[in-house]
Amino acid sequence: MEVDTAPIIKQAQKEGKIVGIPRTLPQRQMEFVKLTADLQFISKFHIDEPVDGQVISKSTIDLMIVPGVAFANNGYRLGFGGGYYDRYLAEFENDTISLCLNVQQISDDQIHELIDLFDIKIKKIFRT
Repeated sequence: MEVDTAPIIKQAQKEGKIVGIPRTLPQRQMEFVKLTADLQFISKFHIDEPVDGQVISKSTIDLMIVPGVAFANNGYRLGFGGGYYDRYLAEFENDTISLCLNVQQISDDQIHELIDLFDIKIKKIFRT
């Protein structure tokens, strides 16, 4: 269960902001593609991701909403097990936020036992 980001995406587009959609690459890498009306999608890992489109430079992304399964107050999150976001975030310097439902909240102690050395903290966990 995750927070539905469709309303956020709609509002950002209404305000003229560029919205990036993640696309996985070989060797557990990822990139973001500009969301446009004509963007085509395929289903990978039970998630729709863009087939084509304009790749957005990492340095031009101001804010990234990072998904996850569980979140702690200390900024750590449990992802979906592939490490795609952690690899991307290792060299990402701008703002990050995760949207957390109450059922996704875990304690700092619980997450401490589950994090790896390569896990990247999120700058802000927003609880809904």
